[in-house]
Amino acid sequence: MSGDFIKRDNEDLSDLDDEFRPGLNEKRLPAKKNTPESPPKKYAPSPPRKMPESKKGKGGCFILLFIIVLLIGAAFTWIYLFHKDKLSVTNISILKNISLAKDSVITISVTPDDAAIFLDNTQLIPELTADGKRIVRTQSIGKHTFSFKKEGYRDVRRDVELVSGGNIIMEITLVKKFPKRIVFNSKMEDIRIFLDNNKITTEPDDQFNYTLKAEPGKHVIKVEKPGYKKWEKEFELPDDDGVDLGTAELTETGWKTIEIDVQPLESEVLIDGVKIEVQAKNGLLITEPVEPGKHKIEIQAAGYKTWTDESAEIFGDLTNSIGPIVLEPIVKEKPKQPPPDQKTVKKNDAKK
Repeated sequence: MSGDFIKRDNEDLSDLDDEFRPGLNEKRLPAKKNTPESPPKKYAPSPPRKMPESKKGKGGCFILLFIIVLLIGAAFTWIYLFHKDKLSVTNISILKNISLAKDSVITISVTPDDAAIFLDNTQLIPELTADGKRIVRTQSIGKHTFSFKKEGYRDVRRDVELVSGGNIIMEITLVKKFPKRIVFNSKMEDIRIFLDNNKITTEPDDQFNYTLKAEPGKHVIKVEKPGYKKWEKEFELPDDDGVDLGTAELTETGWKTIEIDVQPLESEVLIDGVKIEVQAKNGLLITEPVEPGKHKIEIQAAGYKTWTDESAEIFGDLTNSIGPIVLEPIVKEKPKQPPPDQKTVKKNDAKK
């Protein structure tokens, strides 16, 4: 093989020509030796790749959001399963817009058809159907009270228990209130009649029977007459019939009226500072009965001075009369004119 040369280990090539010395004319680099003083060079590892800022934290946020959704769903499920009998959108604010309960539907047919409908004392405005029925929808489940009211009719109440998604049908008819008769007897004249503290004006028939009218229910009647103890009675007026209260018995108290002869006759009378009722009869003022004993009596009229008796004696076994009394008119004094100015007087005298 011409030009080919194989060098063996430890072979001396000094006696060879240049052409047989491969690479002799080339610049040789010194061989590198691994010595304890020069350990092999270590290369630092490549730095890890950095994730772009836009993608940082997105994975963790999605996981956290997923866990929160699971917790909320578990909470709603727990509330519905274990507390569905108490669940109400009116009591749980978190369910104001998200409700787990279905509407309860109440179909109502009421007569008269313009009666007001109340649910637990709150008036409702129901939906009106073509056949005149009313539809009420509510998510308030549990025990409730429906009320139906109209002026001149008796109220009707119905207690119901509403469930989620339930349907209830009601047919309600209000009963009209008809006044019933109240009858009592009294042979006394000039009596005063009060029914439930309202004064009643009525006349008796030829048998001295007084007839009143009132709606069924509890009432209180009072019959009074000056000088007598009042008759008072509480009673129940039934729905189907009237009531006869019997005789109104008034017992005399021993009080006596006072006959007052006074001018002007349009005067007022006060006993111990309290104005009492009087009637003009035969030119006299007759007072209502007054308890026997000493009293302060005052008689007054507009435009007159007041007449007073500080200790008038009223007797229980005699006719008590006062008078004649003529009240003194109040005379208004004319305003005094101021005295004339002295300088003006002197000037007038000088002119003369």
